[in-house]
Amino acid sequence: MHFITGEISHFREFSEEAYKLAGQPKELVVVPGAGHVDVYDRVELIPFDKLTSFFTENLKSPIDFASTKDLLRLRAPLASTR
Repeated sequence: MHFITGEISHFREFSEEAYKLAGQPKELVVVPGAGHVDVYDRVELIPFDKLTSFFTENLKSPIDFASTKDLLRLRAPLASTR
C-alpha cells in the first residue's frame, strides 16, 4: 500500500496510523511543505518518482506514472463521478 501525505496536512496522522497497520509492501511518502489538497492539485509536488518506483517494484505490470497518457487514463473515471 502506498501512502502520500503532506507535511502540514491535517490528515497526516491518519496516513501515519494507516501505514503502521498496513501489511507489506508499503511506503509512506511525506511531501515537504504540502498540505492535504496540495498533493492532489499541485502537480509539481506530486512525487511521481516515488509512485513509479513503488509500483514498478510491487506490481506485475507497472504503470509509468510519469506518462501523461497513463495519468489521464487513471484520473478519467474519477472525473466522471464528480
